[in-house]
Amino acid sequence: MIVDDLYCKLYLDAKIERRLLVEIIANIIQGDIVLNQVRSNVFDLYIKKNEFEVEGSADFIEFRFYIEAEVSQQFKGTPLEYKKKLADLIQRMLNLGFKVIPACSFEDELPHS
Repeated sequence: MIVDDLYCKLYLDAKIERRLLVEIIANIIQGDIVLNQVRSNVFDLYIKKNEFEVEGSADFIEFRFYIEAEVSQQFKGTPLEYKKKLADLIQRMLNLGFKVIPACSFEDELPHS
């Protein structure tokens, strides 16, 4: 059973438009786009423009975007499997040159910029 404490907020800095970011993330997780959300059998991701953005800031709270990552109701795996999937998503975004900082109770288990 998946528990509620798997919510994670990912702060992301990339010099692209939100729509392109949504498409990239959908491609990575093989998910469906619904407005600025990407849903798969693992994740429900909500990609949002950060209203506190400060361009060029090194402070992750001021990065351009943040993503609210929640466990999909369709996901049947364990919390460990979910964390591995989230770590893979983050690593793939890092490989694309994005800055990504996770903020959650298990952030030490995840890759980051």
